[in-house]
Amino acid sequence: MFYSLHLASFGKKISTLRKQNKITQLMICKQTGINIDTIRRIEQGLVLPKLDTLLLLSSAYKVDLLEIFLEYCFNEPLKNIYTQLDPIMSTIDAEEIVTFCDESIALINSSIDTSNLLLPAERDQLLYLLEGIKAYTDNNQVERSIDLFLKGLRCTQSLLSFDKLSELCFSEIELRLLYLIAANYLDLNKTDESIAILLHLLSMPDSTLSSKLRIKAHGLLSYNFFAIGDYKQSLHYADKGIELTRKAQRTYYAHTLLARKAVALLKLGQEGYEENMKLCIALLQFEGHTHLVEHYRQVSKERYHISI
Repeated sequence: MFYSLHLASFGKKISTLRKQNKITQLMICKQTGINIDTIRRIEQGLVLPKLDTLLLLSSAYKVDLLEIFLEYCFNEPLKNIYTQLDPIMSTIDAEEIVTFCDESIALINSSIDTSNLLLPAERDQLLYLLEGIKAYTDNNQVERSIDLFLKGLRCTQSLLSFDKLSELCFSEIELRLLYLIAANYLDLNKTDESIAILLHLLSMPDSTLSSKLRIKAHGLLSYNFFAIGDYKQSLHYADKGIELTRKAQRTYYAHTLLARKAVALLKLGQEGYEENMKLCIALLQFEGHTHLVEHYRQVSKERYHISI
């Protein structure tokens, strides 16, 4: 994701390695049979080295150049923005979310002229994703938000059809866009459409769908079924999500799943709802999310008459 070519940095790196080993470009030429001009141009970042060239040069430079080259094939600023999305979206502070989106969009736009992305569409997808989150958070423009997410998907999925999702393959960022569309469909009372997308996400193999997104999909399905009064299914998906967090040995999104389980148990007239809500609050306190503790306590009391 966000593949790019940092040829100048790669060339500088291997030039330094060669000099540290006290090897000249001429010596490498004689050892590998690769033209000395090609070696010089690679070290100057002027040419994209072929796979077989990297493999041959590895023995001469005495290091795995293919592995090093891969380190210079990611656009770190874009990758960092993407990886910060989950932490920033866990807050209930709309101003903080909008500020993050504005700053990220400005950073991406300022680097467009100098960006050396192999797939510029990835950059555009991230921009649409950020604009969509901002539209929803800042002005509650749900339909505009969905439209932006769809535009992001169609950067690389021109034949996108929700009736034929099983016929398509999706990248990590495309899957994130699908999830966000499913989440926003709830505000438009398109529960069936939302559930269909989420079930498709969960039908994907573990190698395709990240554990984080799989866990969140279970949580959103639990919310969907709760919204239409199917509390048994809501409980089912909350339990499945909690099971996934335990298998992954992580607390990611566990507080949301525990809260969903608590209110489903309450609606079903079953015991254990208070214990699960207490676990939710305790987990938030343990993780230092003090701003969410009071929010969950207030919602639990006002909506469900659960006092924690």
